[in-house]
Amino acid sequence: MPSFQTLDHAVIDVSVDRAVQAVFKIMIGKPACSVPVDFDPDNYDMNLGQIHVVGTVGVVGEINGLIYLYFTVPLAEHCATRLLGISAAKIKQAGDRLVNDVVGELTNMTFGTFKNQLAEIGFPCRLTLPSVLRGERFTINPVAGATRRFYRFDLAGETLMADIILATGQ
Repeated sequence: MPSFQTLDHAVIDVSVDRAVQAVFKIMIGKPACSVPVDFDPDNYDMNLGQIHVVGTVGVVGEINGLIYLYFTVPLAEHCATRLLGISAAKIKQAGDRLVNDVVGELTNMTFGTFKNQLAEIGFPCRLTLPSVLRGERFTINPVAGATRRFYRFDLAGETLMADIILATGQ
């Protein structure tokens, strides 16, 4: 079994990019274009300036951690219309619960794809059930020794962000 130290940032970066690209291209029918991150995620204030819908999934196994996928509300609603094939008016009428379900499912699919890539290179793990949060300001303090990576994607003219915190399994 490889050690966590052999899982360098480039492998994580490529795996996350592939997972986001695959899921959003297939499920939403739109490309998610990677955008460079120009800040240090360990010192970044997640005061997003607007409400976001955030899906989170845990990973447990040879690697443990949490994975967050941040959607602006317009992006989350757009994804819901595309995934479910219903109008924006019906999405608004259905309310937050339907959009939250779509965000949870997209988060689960994206990081299920990421998890499968980790398993292929010797880091088997399982996903926890997804959960969804809504808010404007988030504070996440990873445990000491965890690796944290942050990603941005342009999707349908909105910003999709991924925040990944990983540590070795115990």
